[in-house]
Amino acid sequence: MRIRDLVEDLAITRVAGYPATRVMEPVSTRLYQLESPQNRAREDAARPGAPYRIVARSAHRCIPQVPCPQRYSTSDNSFI
Repeated sequence: MRIRDLVEDLAITRVAGYPATRVMEPVSTRLYQLESPQNRAREDAARPGAPYRIVARSAHRCIPQVPCPQRYSTSDNSFI
């Protein structure tokens, strides 16, 4: 019974999540445009960076750091 509930919940989440995300993007953009310059400046000052940079930093912290091997460039026979 629990596996069936899990599969059902995953299906509902997928069906509901995609349209919600598609609707929220233009709504958020429009609300941001309507925001006063003072409020926008205050919000930007409180934010630690652009949203994509925040996500990239968070994801980078979750990935174990593995040293990169040297790569060999065939164009000029040197290591890059």
